[in-house]
Amino acid sequence: SEVELILRTHHAVCDAFVKPSSNTNQKLKAFVSLCPNCAVTENELKEYCKAHLMKWAVPEKIVFLDSLPLTPIGKIDKKHEIFNR
Repeated sequence: SEVELILRTHHAVCDAFVKPSSNTNQKLKAFVSLCPNCAVTENELKEYCKAHLMKWAVPEKIVFLDSLPLTPIGKIDKKHEIFNR
């Protein structure tokens, strides 16, 4: 998605996955893993998104993970339980 692409352009973000929040208002929730020796806050990433995306596309919540779960062929495992928390 466009939001994932923008998040990945941030120098500290290694990978990203975005899905609708469990709320009924369809806000977005982003899961990101950071590059080695990089740091960024949730607010900094939200501001970065605000500068590059439409207001409705800015994730409401950003969850930091050590790494995103992958399928055996190396793609993000979008059905992994961690994304349903």
